[in-house]
Amino acid sequence: MHAVSRVMMCLSGLVLVGLVSGCGAPPAPAPAKGTAQAPAAATPPANDPAGEIAEAIGKLSAEDQVLAKAQGFCAVSEEPLGSMGPPVKLMLNDQPVFVCCEGCNNRAKSNPDATVAKAGKLKDRVNSQTKSRRPGE
Repeated sequence: MHAVSRVMMCLSGLVLVGLVSGCGAPPAPAPAKGTAQAPAAATPPANDPAGEIAEAIGKLSAEDQVLAKAQGFCAVSEEPLGSMGPPVKLMLNDQPVFVCCEGCNNRAKSNPDATVAKAGKLKDRVNSQTKSRRPGE
């Protein structure tokens, strides 16, 4: 019985460490200046059949929904915003930046320049994907 308890405690500890540590990779280097602005809203991800991402983003204010959809992905992990619950909004260098979870907060804040730059790249990517899906453009 003690062996089972120890195994359960170890597994619980590993799960806790995973939740606390967050997700993703370090922020990417800054893109070139003069990047294009993202559209007001992006097409919902095709991998959201249950609408969970849309529901999570829907919990944000109307203004933040537009900003989160334009960014599309976490500025730290590049996970789809809303895939881990409502995205977390940060103000870095006077710019709104979204991360997928509280675990990505500290990593985003540790290098605000790179995080803001990566958010800009993500907006450009979402913008180009949205344009390629529009017929006639």
